[in-house]
Amino acid sequence: MVVPLNIPARLSRLTAPAFSIRVNGLPASPAFIDRLVSINVVLNNGEVSDQLSLVFDDRETFWGRDIAIPSQGVNLSVSLGYQALTSEMGDFIVNQVHASGSGGGRTLSVTATPTLLSGESMLTWGDESLSTIVSDIAKKYDLIAKVSAKLANRKLPVVHQCNESDSAFLTRLAQRFNAFVKPMAGNLLFMTRGEGSSASGLPMLPVVIPAQDVLSWSKTLSEQHDFTKVGARWSDFQSGIEQEVYMPPQKPQKNEMILRDSIIYNNQAEAEAAAEAKFKEVNRDNEKIQLTVLGNPHITAEGKILVDGLRSGANGTYIVERVTHSFSQGGFQSQIQAYVEPVANGLNI
Repeated sequence: MVVPLNIPARLSRLTAPAFSIRVNGLPASPAFIDRLVSINVVLNNGEVSDQLSLVFDDRETFWGRDIAIPSQGVNLSVSLGYQALTSEMGDFIVNQVHASGSGGGRTLSVTATPTLLSGESMLTWGDESLSTIVSDIAKKYDLIAKVSAKLANRKLPVVHQCNESDSAFLTRLAQRFNAFVKPMAGNLLFMTRGEGSSASGLPMLPVVIPAQDVLSWSKTLSEQHDFTKVGARWSDFQSGIEQEVYMPPQKPQKNEMILRDSIIYNNQAEAEAAAEAKFKEVNRDNEKIQLTVLGNPHITAEGKILVDGLRSGANGTYIVERVTHSFSQGGFQSQIQAYVEPVANGLNI
């Protein structure tokens, strides 16, 4: 899917912001829409669940009755955008309802999250590809597995899932391969971080954010650790010697600070993948940007954005870590936290 350039700038001048909500597969009732005050959709990068928050005006009805409280377990499907074009934000299950009041009136807040992979298993996966493992787990939740082409055929000689939830197990695997895992729009995504993939698993071009769409922004550069290299060990069964690989791959200098992975991997390829993943993890906070922009439903966690027209040092391509899409009477805005993909010796790895 090719992302059109400057969608908010064009559509916000031509059409008004718009949304749609389905409740258990059916369009939300007029009463539901009439009392809705605000919508907040938080899309995270897989380490934290996405979240939907709805706020309602909880005043009594014309007949002096309270409005119906949404039930826990109800499925909510949300789309945001503009009258000319809306995009699906995902499916969410209601898990919390909060009512409050004061002299100024009453409000009702509803919080929902996507389907959680909470089932626990005790299994040993032997000589299976990542694609097979993710697909088998996805079937348990009626989801379709979407695995990055770079990772789909990676085989794991032996991996144990010992009384561990499917979510925790897949997250542990994802961390070894610089990947993220999350259920989204009927799919179970297992994608390389920074790849810039849609909910269908297809690659996306960066979403362009021109200066005229930016309401506010800030850029942060920092060095938060003393490690310049990551090491990972693996067992060489032919020689019987424990080997170590590094990222960046050059041999360490004397007195160089090395962050060593505590796991001993089965082969060199697994160790190299783990070292790369850990290197990117510890360097991900070095260069970050925060933006509030005109609402753009195409911006999603782990997607790419291309910022243009701000200033040197702030312009460029970023990976979205978290985006909050907010819709209310004040309009449609997107708040973005994003980072620059870490590099080793000037090479993007």
